[in-house]
Amino acid sequence: MKVACGDDLWCLSVQGSIAQGPFTRHELRTYSKLSASLASAAGLARVLAFARVEAALEAFEVSGTGAVLIGRYGQHVRANASAERLFGSDLQLRRGRLLSRERPATAALDRALHQLLWARDDETTSPPVLLPRRTGRPILAYPIRLTSLAQEVLGPAHGMVVLVDLERDSPHAQEVLRSLFRLTAAEARLAGLLASGGSLEEAAVALGVSYETVRNQLKAVFAKTDTRRQAELVALMNRVLLPLARTPAA
Repeated sequence: MKVACGDDLWCLSVQGSIAQGPFTRHELRTYSKLSASLASAAGLARVLAFARVEAALEAFEVSGTGAVLIGRYGQHVRANASAERLFGSDLQLRRGRLLSRERPATAALDRALHQLLWARDDETTSPPVLLPRRTGRPILAYPIRLTSLAQEVLGPAHGMVVLVDLERDSPHAQEVLRSLFRLTAAEARLAGLLASGGSLEEAAVALGVSYETVRNQLKAVFAKTDTRRQAELVALMNRVLLPLARTPAA
């Protein structure tokens, strides 16, 4: 039984014993109807996944950050307007791949994406890849595996490349945290405070809520970021927020 969904083709094997003999016409008609129903369900799941993708790209766009969503095979899925404005002779999108003007930079980005998308470790981010320009500061490409945004098998995006233009001001960090990990506004504020070195008690005072409230929010943040301890969360937040820090003018 075959189920088509966009560019994907899924196969479901239904087998019987020799004693049961070949499938009857009634059984074949039933399987045909089931295949059509599954295809419709898969199509709906894909539409919903794309809606989430668009929401993530829009969040980055509001903060003025370039973002390119990557499929499970490393291919381009979508890019927001801020990313598209960076495309040109220095950075190109060709045949579904991000290409730097310099081949070693392209190869480094490909390796980083492959490691994140296919490795069996817990890493969700990797160090930035420097993409040189002919003139001016380079573009920093931060590969990220989308652990929270794209859990569905049929989700179109499994990774993201955040493009930091060092010639421009930094984006708003909380918007990035909300879109990347699906945090609420309160959860993103808490994660940002902890990443900056604050304690849970200090975060409660700064946010004007009780200690028990921030503890519950922290539990939600742990679940959404696939972390278990506050130190692990702070390390992850710092790796994500590091490229978003304002770069001093030369």
